Amino acid sequence: MEKIFKIEYIFVLLAMILGFILIFFIPPFQSPDEPVQFLKAYSVSEGHFVSKLSDGIAGDNLPVALKEFENRYDYLIFDTTKRISFDDINNSKNIKLDISKLQFFNQKYHAMYSCFAYFPQSIGIFIAKIFTNSIYWIMVCAKISLLLFYIFCGYLSIKTIPFCKQIVFLLLLMPMSLALGSSVSADGVLIALSILFFSYILKISAQKENINKKQLFFLAIFAIVLALIKQSVLLSLFVLFIPKEKFADKYFAKVCSVLIPAFIISFLWSKFSYGLFVPLNNSNPVEQVQFIAAHPIVYIGVLFRTLCAYFIAVTYSFIGILGWLDVFLFPFVYWLYYIVLGLNLFFSEDNISYKANIFQKIVLPLVCLLNFVVICTIIYVSWAVPTQISPFEGLQGRYFIPIALPFFVWLFLLIGDKKKILKNNSLIYLNLSFILIVYLNLFFGIFIRYYAMF
Repeated sequence: MEKIFKIEYIFVLLAMILGFILIFFIPPFQSPDEPVQFLKAYSVSEGHFVSKLSDGIAGDNLPVALKEFENRYDYLIFDTTKRISFDDINNSKNIKLDISKLQFFNQKYHAMYSCFAYFPQSIGIFIAKIFTNSIYWIMVCAKISLLLFYIFCGYLSIKTIPFCKQIVFLLLLMPMSLALGSSVSADGVLIALSILFFSYILKISAQKENINKKQLFFLAIFAIVLALIKQSVLLSLFVLFIPKEKFADKYFAKVCSVLIPAFIISFLWSKFSYGLFVPLNNSNPVEQVQFIAAHPIVYIGVLFRTLCAYFIAVTYSFIGILGWLDVFLFPFVYWLYYIVLGLNLFFSEDNISYKANIFQKIVLPLVCLLNFVVICTIIYVSWAVPTQISPFEGLQGRYFIPIALPFFVWLFLLIGDKKKILKNNSLIYLNLSFILIVYLNLFFGIFIRYYAMF
């Protein structure tokens, strides 16, 4: 019974069931940026790891049938009055891949993402093309491939992390997290790897032995891969949380051996891929960066006003607003999710009481804040018009999921000995029951949004 109720096994079972339902219940291309994400994953499956430039536009030459398939679902995007039937979805399965007819597809700013962000999806596409030429099933296989990768990373994260297992469980099963993990989105890869990375950092921090060469090597690989996925290089700074004494000697050199390769590779890729970037909304990243550097106080005010203006939207979309930000849970469910996360900070089902030092309690929120500000700033320089001082659009809660675990661990460590130990899997029962209620609400919302004809 103890093995059955291990939280990592429950996660695998739940994520598999719920993830497959999401794959088949949500119509194709009904996730943010999913059309261009699928095209990018398809390019990677063909061995086209870098987008091409054609008349100043980044993209790739791909089968025309991909556009025909996408057109079957375009009318649903941003139009909540439109519906689809399962017959419509079945009919789209007849659209076949014809590699003899190609056209140039615009991949927009996703051209800047490295191929690492699409390897799980591209493997699914590559395998699917061996057995079928139905674009629908090729896309489904891409989603299944990412879901399996997401579940594998999630399983390792829960098994690896020495405490806060229930927090990891809840973060990985948030509707937003799991929906991205069962789509073709690069965000699903980033969320899975970032949570696994920090879980590994906590394991090293809590172990009795000093860090060894193998662990140092894995940290460096993690940091490099994360740096290449949506340029998330600053996530690697969480390695500073590992206590200095765990490095035995040459602390500075060992930390640099993890961080410097990631920063160098991220810089080189950014420099190389910047020529592929096509600014949105008449933005000018160079001018925006110069404006921030010249007026940092003004920019802080802009950021504050933006967070105030979009607080509810960001708060809700962190937990899960699906579709093209038009599939909602009941409002009280969002706040309940935060309450349940809070309860898991105050209660525990193990006796592990990790004692963090002052430096760790300071560095963790600082790195979280740095990542938070940088994420917001990236949105500002790539979405807003130059010198804009009014609240800017583009912020979504899903961007902050990769830094959620370090933030909650910081709160967990601040609470310290005030936590109460529970037994008999009480916390698991609570979390499991709550997740099932959340997904019943979610599936109802998906049905209303896409299928209900009344």
